[in-house]
Amino acid sequence: MGAKLVLFAVVAWSCAAAQFGGAADDSRGYIPAWPYCSKTDNYTMNSQYQMNLNQLLNSLPIEAKKNGGFYKASFGAAPDEIFALIMCYSYRSWTQCENCLYAAANGITLFCPYSRTVDAVYDTCLLRYSNAFFFSAANTKVAFYFLKGYTDPSSMDAARRKLMGQLTEDAAGSPSPLRTANRSLAYKDSQGSPQVIYGMAQCTRDLNASECIRCLTSIVDQCLSTSPTAAMAASSVTAATSCTPYQSSMSSSLRRRRRNRLLSPLLSIPHHRQ
Repeated sequence: MGAKLVLFAVVAWSCAAAQFGGAADDSRGYIPAWPYCSKTDNYTMNSQYQMNLNQLLNSLPIEAKKNGGFYKASFGAAPDEIFALIMCYSYRSWTQCENCLYAAANGITLFCPYSRTVDAVYDTCLLRYSNAFFFSAANTKVAFYFLKGYTDPSSMDAARRKLMGQLTEDAAGSPSPLRTANRSLAYKDSQGSPQVIYGMAQCTRDLNASECIRCLTSIVDQCLSTSPTAAMAASSVTAATSCTPYQSSMSSSLRRRRRNRLLSPLLSIPHHRQ
């Protein structure tokens, strides 16, 4: 029997997201999946906070395009200062990245009107902003679960644990500014047939190695202990499994653009096979 291809993806945004979709009726991924929107101390129409937020949201996709799909910034002065971060997932194409950057920044206030703090995960990118400083600190709070079924989860579970442990160390120690890593791991299922599991991990670039490890370790432990087939999303992390093998498509897209001198590319992601 030929080896199956299985993907386990986890990204840190303070751990970032991976293999994650928006709402079921949103094929483009421009609708955030159950975003966190603060409900207390909301800002008001035409307030200084709203004006600062609009200025910052307008600049995020423009600056992120210049910086290979990632940007963090603050705007304004206390008590109306706002901190924001936006990032594309490394396995998406540059076209998908650009579309998500603009869609997220332009549309998030429709989903979280007047919220001072927002954590939004999309199919291709993530967006976060708050009146409280959050850069360089991992957020591992779990927002929700959703389940995916597999025919042989028990044999896959041990392989996933081993693979994600390796990926956590790889992403945290990555010399690439992408703070991302991917691997594949061969294993045998309960019938003794050879299988291959694929995985990737990505931390946002504001995190140091220890915060990256803390975030990835926390979310992987929660996901695998909850259900071998559970996917998870948090304000800093998402994790999921799929039978579609991982592809690092953004790196290829950006290498093509580098030849055209259109933008500074992301670095290619090293792939490790064990």
